[in-house]
Amino acid sequence: MVEYGEWSRAAYSLAMLVDDYVRKFMRHILDGSISNDELTTLSGQAKLLMDVIDFMLSAGVEARGKDLAYNYIVGRLMDAKKSLTSLMNQVSRVPQDVNVKVYIEKGGKVAVPARVVQALNLSDAEYLNVILEYKGKTIELKNIRVHTVKSRSSLSGTKVFTIPANVRKQYGIKDSEQITIVRVSRA
Repeated sequence: MVEYGEWSRAAYSLAMLVDDYVRKFMRHILDGSISNDELTTLSGQAKLLMDVIDFMLSAGVEARGKDLAYNYIVGRLMDAKKSLTSLMNQVSRVPQDVNVKVYIEKGGKVAVPARVVQALNLSDAEYLNVILEYKGKTIELKNIRVHTVKSRSSLSGTKVFTIPANVRKQYGIKDSEQITIVRVSRA
């Protein structure tokens, strides 16, 4: 069993650490001074911190004290969790270069691979902004509705969207051809 005093010091320190972490990276995201590799690392770190907060909350139930400080610390942890969620959503809104070649399926459907969906934290996204490259031409699609197709091998699944018919006609895009997904972000 965890001692309450130890838990409260560790939980409070964690909440403060997360606040500083979120503040630092939000500033870099908003001013655009962060690279794609740093964003991917940031997303992974944020998920790890979220797991640590969940662990601290469950350990806090065991160590529960009888004073008001317990409620304050739990509140700080919950605020830290909200901040991390906000940071993760902000990260997924930053357009990131992915440069993935995929095939156009029947009816102009394109699947964003699960590894890209997971790396960019897009698993709960309903709309995406996508930049495609087809035969040297850049095609920008905004607010494209996507749906998730789960597979047995992936937890997040792929995101599938349809290239609008007028765009397919304009650029001469046909089924079974290869197209490059250049950049993806949450709409």
